[in-house]
Amino acid sequence: MPKYYFILQWADRRHDDAHGTTLPDDAAARGYAERIIRELKEAGGYDDAGLTMVVADAARKTVFAIAFADTALPAAAAAAIKPV
Repeated sequence: MPKYYFILQWADRRHDDAHGTTLPDDAAARGYAERIIRELKEAGGYDDAGLTMVVADAARKTVFAIAFADTALPAAAAAAIKPV
């Protein structure tokens, strides 16, 4: 099975995934990335409009990227988030 790396990319910095995650295919990697994004958004502090999850393969070549702004929270989680 292929290994994927999930990298957080801001406009001015990035947080690399040192270990990677083994998943069956690109579709599974996309689902995993979307789940990570939802969990980070639910936890708070990841509301930068330019924040992106870059998914790379074992050779560290970008497979795809997902903007945090393009990933919706489940309705229950979105309703629970209150502005400060």
